[in-house]
Amino acid sequence: MSLNKSSNKAIISFLLAGISGCLLGLPWFFCNYVWLLFIAFIPLLYAHTQAPSLFSKIAQASISFAIWNILSIWWIYNATGAGVMMVVVLNTLFMTTVWMVGNRFLTKYGNRIGYVAIIAFWLLFEFVHYYWGISFPWINLGNAFAFETSWVQWYEYTGVGGGTLWILLINLMIFDILQKRHTPFLRYKICMVVVSILVPILLSLWILWMQSKFDHQSNKNFEVLVVQPNVDPYSKFSDNLNSVQIDNILNLTQQGIDSTTSLVIWPETALPNATYEDQFGASSIYKPVVSFIRAHPNLYVLTGIESIKFYGTEHLTASAHESGSYYYDVFNSAMLLHDHQSPLFYHKNKLVPGAETLPAPLLFLSHIFEKFGGATSSYGRGAKAEIFSLDSSLTPIAIAPIICYESIYGAYIRDYVLEGANLLTIITNDGWWGNTQGYQQHYAYAKLCAIETRRWGVQDANTGISAFISPTGIAVRTTQWAEKKAISYKIPIPLSASYTFYVQHGDWIYELFGVLLSCLLGLFAIIKDFFKS
Repeated sequence: MSLNKSSNKAIISFLLAGISGCLLGLPWFFCNYVWLLFIAFIPLLYAHTQAPSLFSKIAQASISFAIWNILSIWWIYNATGAGVMMVVVLNTLFMTTVWMVGNRFLTKYGNRIGYVAIIAFWLLFEFVHYYWGISFPWINLGNAFAFETSWVQWYEYTGVGGGTLWILLINLMIFDILQKRHTPFLRYKICMVVVSILVPILLSLWILWMQSKFDHQSNKNFEVLVVQPNVDPYSKFSDNLNSVQIDNILNLTQQGIDSTTSLVIWPETALPNATYEDQFGASSIYKPVVSFIRAHPNLYVLTGIESIKFYGTEHLTASAHESGSYYYDVFNSAMLLHDHQSPLFYHKNKLVPGAETLPAPLLFLSHIFEKFGGATSSYGRGAKAEIFSLDSSLTPIAIAPIICYESIYGAYIRDYVLEGANLLTIITNDGWWGNTQGYQQHYAYAKLCAIETRRWGVQDANTGISAFISPTGIAVRTTQWAEKKAISYKIPIPLSASYTFYVQHGDWIYELFGVLLSCLLGLFAIIKDFFKS
């Protein structure tokens, strides 16, 4: 009888762990229902209280985080089945490890220290996930509010880390109430939970109302044309299609521009034929592009391109390719074209793990990730965030040439702004994963960039969603999936030159609560165990 009871309890515990995984993953799966995250960890926390062993807790956490990852990023399967399995396994392993470290503090030192530990170590994990060799912060908790930006206008102060802290805090507060339902402070604790949910939302709505009054107030404007050519990414690098793609994008541009257009944006690798940077003007394949630029001397064109930088006999970078006794790098680049200047290049810095880069110990896996969201696993890496300055008679225009995956790195976008960028331009190629949540999630994350920096954002997708996004994260004009179209918008100027608190201070939430508290908790554990022994 007791064996059956124990078995039933184990089954229920693992079901609860599965429920947590579903609650964590559904906001990404539907690109909606963000409120589920406020209760998502509670079933897992309760399952841990029923677990008979450490192994059971690890198994429960692994189930939760595996389901979360599968629901959130299953769409990578459309590009690479083996790749998505690898991402899910690694991410689940990392999350489970971090969660169990926090849970260890909860078990050994009680609720107060334990709750702080869970928050601190999770924030530390997200912070590290931005910077190490296999960086993949795509489903960091705070990113989920990209689907409900009216709740997090205060990201201009905290960045995405503030959203993660909010989610973890609410989960732990509710779990504590459920654990101590018969305490005399129950009503007070319930009120605190309600206040902790409502106050940030109400504050955000107030900021949104105040900020929106300034988004469109201007007598002058800067007209930008975005071209979405809708090219199949799996065939766009075929040599026999290069001229067709160039004609296609030039025709769409000619149809969309007028005498007031100042900037034209083409998507990531819109010019797919890899070309030496110092020989672009002489390239036979790109002669129509050069002719177009000369025919429109007042127009700037920002485009994605695969570019090659020649080093001669010097082996200058670790990623350099060797050809005989010569070395060169291939870059996923943004290029600015104008009739009165030589082409300017920016080399993508935040490379997609697997598709564009891998740490040296994992290079043997490069064939698995080959189509994870790029074209090659051997791109060179740009040194830093750089801006393109436009000579405009209306106002100083400095654009941030953000390439695809880079848009999920708030701290890196911040670097562009600190360099002087007042217009965020995201060029991307979101067709690798088909008509799935992948391109929807990426489009939503662009809204967070606008909010964190209070800059106008422009996203140009090869296919997916191209959009003009206000500093409040509101899309004012968009395209649809698989739509071949050029859209324009008159962005009001002057563009903001002020810095938000987040731009000034960066990921202070991660640094304070993640790095500092984790170190203090580790020190606390060492000291306490020392005196106990």
